[in-house]
Amino acid sequence: MKTLMTLICCVLLTNGFGQVWIDSHAKWTFDYFNVAETGTWRWEYTHDTIIQSHLSQVINATKYRYGGSGTSSINYGNTYTYHSNDSVFYLKDNKFFLLYDFGANIGDTWIIAIDTIFNACQDTAIVQVVDTGNLIINGNFYRTIRLETISESIYALNGLCVEKFGIVPTTYENSNFGFLPGYQYCEEGPIIDYDLLTFRCYEDSSFPTFNPTNMDCDTLTSTSELVIEKFNVYPNPAKSKLYIKSPKNSVSNVEIIDMNGRLIVSQQCKNNVDISKLKNGIYIVRIITDDKIEALTMKRFIKQ
Repeated sequence: MKTLMTLICCVLLTNGFGQVWIDSHAKWTFDYFNVAETGTWRWEYTHDTIIQSHLSQVINATKYRYGGSGTSSINYGNTYTYHSNDSVFYLKDNKFFLLYDFGANIGDTWIIAIDTIFNACQDTAIVQVVDTGNLIINGNFYRTIRLETISESIYALNGLCVEKFGIVPTTYENSNFGFLPGYQYCEEGPIIDYDLLTFRCYEDSSFPTFNPTNMDCDTLTSTSELVIEKFNVYPNPAKSKLYIKSPKNSVSNVEIIDMNGRLIVSQQCKNNVDISKLKNGIYIVRIITDDKIEALTMKRFIKQ
């Protein structure tokens, strides 16, 4: 038994456990879509600074949008983070909030944000650890925690969080803003038109590219990868069926997404979707063409 334990320790020391947070030249890439547009978000760690006595990482965000007229980019400014022991913090409204705690246990909770803008629903956004584990990436062990927002707040952080680079939303069902809290719908709260993101890849100076999508980590360089179609979705409002008309009859799949970014319906479809079982409210229709490329045109509709 002693020999076995020694061997296990040697293996762990050889592979190593992951660094809690990012290294120099860290870069995240997320694909996104929204009504009538699509593109990528890019976060890049540029340099360090001192904020409230903490050595903090300066992370710049840029949004690359693609449409029929070409490509445009918008710089969204900086996010500031720092880490201490097992925990990562981020700055919001001049206050640092706990973002991730990779030493947490199932059932642990913490505040990720306080709403000072919308004054909607619960001001305080609280997450709970619902699962813990680890992953082996590039030969190293990385601890994981799965977070779930348990407050009826406008801010939320949901999904699998991985030591080193944070949340990994593999689908747009989680409305996180990259590795940061995003928005969720709350009763009597505002309807926020946010981007729906999916993780593409991450890399930094000491971490070879983590690219589970097997897609190029760089942003798109042209609109040649995109299909620009004019789809007609009717009636709106709708009660039982939603009809979709395409100039080329190229619709392969239709997805319906609620205002929390959750995928509600996904089905093969040529011209209509059964929405009779949906709750009344506002939804987004996402259309997939026969060649599996997402159409740029997204539509909102009201279910009555």
